[in-house]
Amino acid sequence: MKKYHKIILLFIMSFLLTGCFSEKYNLNEETTLKGIIHTNEIIKDNQSYMISILELDNPIIIEGTKINKIAIDYDKTLRDDTEVTIDGTITDNDNQNLDLTYSIKVNDIDNILSYINTFSNDTFSVTIPTEIIKICDIKSIDNGFSISKKDKNQKSVTLFNIIAVSNEEFNNLRENESISIEKVTSNKEKTIIVLYSTEEYENDDYTEYNKIISNIDKIKDTVVMK
Repeated sequence: MKKYHKIILLFIMSFLLTGCFSEKYNLNEETTLKGIIHTNEIIKDNQSYMISILELDNPIIIEGTKINKIAIDYDKTLRDDTEVTIDGTITDNDNQNLDLTYSIKVNDIDNILSYINTFSNDTFSVTIPTEIIKICDIKSIDNGFSISKKDKNQKSVTLFNIIAVSNEEFNNLRENESISIEKVTSNKEKTIIVLYSTEEYENDDYTEYNKIISNIDKIKDTVVMK
């Protein structure tokens, strides 16, 4: 009988200790969480989605619920199986593709290697330098990729596009004085170009804008045609 009492006592002590050493957090609270990123691609209604989860180094308690995993709410694609420290705000998870109750809305990630910075389509690939990947947004567009930056009003403003056009299209485009383009590389059929945007970028501080633009030559050097 005493043996069973000891087992029960050890179980209770273990339960209490686990609860005591789990940090407690509240919704809409800014915090720092450590763990390993797990990124997966899921297909739903014929649409492909990339989802990222942070598997925590240590469990935490949010509103009385103990959790080991939390959804990552971020507009950038992250690399799978990467150790990171994330600064952000804990919120309810509104991503219906993830069966998790809570998310961390990312303000910053310490490990620059956790970002996927090479993008590819059927025609070419391009790599964005790690020093600017955190401050710009990259999305796929027809025949290429668009690089943008949020202005002081959080409006996304396109800075330039890297696109593939036919050689005939390229010859026509370079005769158009109303647009600004640069040739990157070409083959017998297509030419890769940088097409600069005419959108106005408003910001009290142009440091980040200039940093992105100053990396264009580096970006062009990474373009590889298939």
